[in-house]
Amino acid sequence: MKNILVIGGSGFIGSALIPKLLETGHRVTVLNRGRKTLERVIQLKADRNSKASLALALQQLPKNSVFDAVIDTSAYTLTQTQHAFELLKATVKHWVHLSSAAVYKASERFPKEDAPIGGAEVWGDYGVDKSAIDRFLLEEQQEVPVTVLRPPYVYGPENNNLRERFVWSRAFHKQPIFVPGDGKTQIQFLHVEDLAEVLVLCALQPPRERVAYNVAANEKIGIKDWVTTVLAAGNMTTEVVTVGAVADVTPREYFPFRDYPCCVVTDLLRQEMNWQPKYDALVTGLRQTYASYAPEVISARIPVSEAEVLLQSSKLRGA
Repeated sequence: MKNILVIGGSGFIGSALIPKLLETGHRVTVLNRGRKTLERVIQLKADRNSKASLALALQQLPKNSVFDAVIDTSAYTLTQTQHAFELLKATVKHWVHLSSAAVYKASERFPKEDAPIGGAEVWGDYGVDKSAIDRFLLEEQQEVPVTVLRPPYVYGPENNNLRERFVWSRAFHKQPIFVPGDGKTQIQFLHVEDLAEVLVLCALQPPRERVAYNVAANEKIGIKDWVTTVLAAGNMTTEVVTVGAVADVTPREYFPFRDYPCCVVTDLLRQEMNWQPKYDALVTGLRQTYASYAPEVISARIPVSEAEVLLQSSKLRGA
């Protein structure tokens, strides 16, 4: 049995990660804001943006507590990571950080782990901030072994990002879905249960000094094909319209993704960890996700954006 500290833990990722850790018999402490009470774990409540709040929460731990691993699922800024790291580094054997494929700079090739980071312009501050955390953990600190995981898009039950549910809602209400560009921009996914498995696998492995892994299912898919696959997973249909470039309107104003490729090379993790995702076929994971929701969740109306109204009006005029 390992002693694991999870930072975050009550949201989308935590809903899959915490049960996985408990199923495999580990002692779990969760450090988060405490908006949701978690069972069968030690729960410490703190605002991770405040170092004083974190310190106060950690004082509740038994004296001389040592964690075999920290799994940080909720760090979005360098300051958040530094606060937690400075308070915990003396009592942690291994730091596992959930990063993102958004750390990679723009490239004509899908990135491997040694590709330059800093975030492509399209990701804005998110890519820049995630890159700063990766640099700190992998290059600047020397005290604790670190494993960094960089997935592209994560999906599955309880996803708080309106992606697959956006498609199902539009289909239920017989509304069109507008796809940016030519619909061929490639994206890649990882089911949240597969991410949870990898996080646990990394936390339990004897740590290397510092290593980053890309992690995703094999399948890469165009954004229009993603829409039709999500529809098929729910046995639903609706009109899907590619709209090309629209003046003064960004894709994120009417579609769940940017019109920007988001795929990674995952050979290193698969070779070193001998890992394969359970949901390597996207449609299989989407069917499982669809089945996890109550009918009222699928049918919940997601407000139509101004950009969608504009596109619908243009479509009706034949523009």
